[in-house]
Amino acid sequence: MKKKFLLLPLILSLVLLVGCGIELTSKLKLNTNFTGTRTMSCSIRISDLQSTFDGNADDLEKIIKDACPSSLSYTKKKTNKTYTYTFYLNFTSKSDYKKKLDALLNFSPKLTYQYSSSPFVHGIRYEENFTSKDLMAWLFTAFYEKGYVDKEHSDDLWNLKKTSFYFDGNEYSTDNKISVNTLAYEKIDSIHVQTTQKENHTYKRTIDFNIPETTLEQHRSAIDSYFKNIKGTTLNWTSNDTGKTLHISFSADSFTDLCAITRKVLHSNVSFGKSSLNEKKESPFSYQEAFDEQLDFTNFTDKSGNVSSTYSVTANQKTKELLQSTNAKPEVTFTCKNQIIVKSYDITSIYKNKENLQVIYQFQLADNYSKKELNKIISRFAGNTFSFVTSKKSKNSATIIFKQSGTVENCNADLKSVFSNCSIDYQSRNSIFKGKQSNLTFNFSLLGNNNKILGKFQLISISPEDTKSVSMNSKKYKKEQKSKNVIHKEFANYISANDTVQSIDSYSLSSDVFKADYIGNTTADHWIHILRFIFPLGILIILCFFIYKKQTLILEYIEKLKDIITKKME
Repeated sequence: MKKKFLLLPLILSLVLLVGCGIELTSKLKLNTNFTGTRTMSCSIRISDLQSTFDGNADDLEKIIKDACPSSLSYTKKKTNKTYTYTFYLNFTSKSDYKKKLDALLNFSPKLTYQYSSSPFVHGIRYEENFTSKDLMAWLFTAFYEKGYVDKEHSDDLWNLKKTSFYFDGNEYSTDNKISVNTLAYEKIDSIHVQTTQKENHTYKRTIDFNIPETTLEQHRSAIDSYFKNIKGTTLNWTSNDTGKTLHISFSADSFTDLCAITRKVLHSNVSFGKSSLNEKKESPFSYQEAFDEQLDFTNFTDKSGNVSSTYSVTANQKTKELLQSTNAKPEVTFTCKNQIIVKSYDITSIYKNKENLQVIYQFQLADNYSKKELNKIISRFAGNTFSFVTSKKSKNSATIIFKQSGTVENCNADLKSVFSNCSIDYQSRNSIFKGKQSNLTFNFSLLGNNNKILGKFQLISISPEDTKSVSMNSKKYKKEQKSKNVIHKEFANYISANDTVQSIDSYSLSSDVFKADYIGNTTADHWIHILRFIFPLGILIILCFFIYKKQTLILEYIEKLKDIITKKME
């Protein structure tokens, strides 16, 4: 308590004496990536301390140590004339800086920052709505809360002598509230972005900068230097009505990579783009791709922050203009319906009974599609009866193979969820003369009624039914002749050693729409079963009939036998 009353005269003396108090100097060093350090130095003359307090400044040191915010670090230096406390605010980004300012200030900080080194916009604009004196309010609060100073003398406590601002190593003159604006602008007529989705689902983009003659006369060399040496791009100049157009073209395998190159061309850190695939219900090979791109033209704006720009997209051989804007950061969203081209297909069914059906699907794609697109197809075959077998890639194509196994009912349900126009149906009926008859029907419409695609359908029967037949219904097909024992080793793995191949029916097709009917019955087994019952019954009937017809004769023999037995007993 004694020290508290001793320090009170010290503070009051500092704020009442002309030329006394805490001298504050501030320096902000900012880099182009918005990292930097704000330094605030508070100097107190030793003579001021000694005139009011016979001793050291331990109490002042304790107040500073206890109250200093965690976002600040500080050092203490003593000379023959002064005590100097230097506070450091380090930051790694604009958001980091603003977060720390929020913690220090008693109001919301506002920052305006724009920097560009392009030939069209060059210079720095930086503004703050606070001073370093505001950032040191926490120290006054500590004095006030401990009773060392009152509100009336808060402004007199500080003597903010100088605020310095350095950007990228260069010093700029400013007031205590930093306000620097050296931006200069050169005219650019417009920017056009043309994006093309190629048939192989890669991308090409051309960005056209329409530059007037007046700008080219003064900055042609700087413009060439600004855009050269960007990896993957080609530059070309053509003339237009007001000057020249610089065409910058580049290609990429994915939309994300395309936007990454765009970011380099625009010399931006905030331009980005992304895409997502949304499947279509009619086929796993049809999908809709959604695109979202944020462009950043801040290095090409006029003084008001505007720039004329257009954006167009070419997909499926159709071009559409999506944007006409003066916004420096326009956002573009669009969708493209895409079809993964299937070159050929091969479907093999292995049938035993309605509880045991296997179908192997092979699709050869017309191009070597991206992993993202292939995974999207694979994810569509998601039913419990489906399993992904493998994918095979070559230079210009890819083959994906799926297996389906389970009951006919379950296979049918899962197939419909992938191909809405396909089905596998099973029916059976009993006949007095033919026994049980089974009917397995495959209805396929795979790729949107494509009559030019080549395909193959093969039905391998391991059913124990004694008679069977297969019929095909399609616009154009040819039945291949095969021995029932000739089976490709690729499918032999799906047949158990206990099962016997009964028949192989194979068809070559020139359409993706066909209907295959399998009919099997158990006529022979049915008649064998009937004969096992009828034969003993027939013998019994014949025997009864014989007895009925010969009953008089039989009775006579019985009477004679009876007489013989009676005589022998006498």
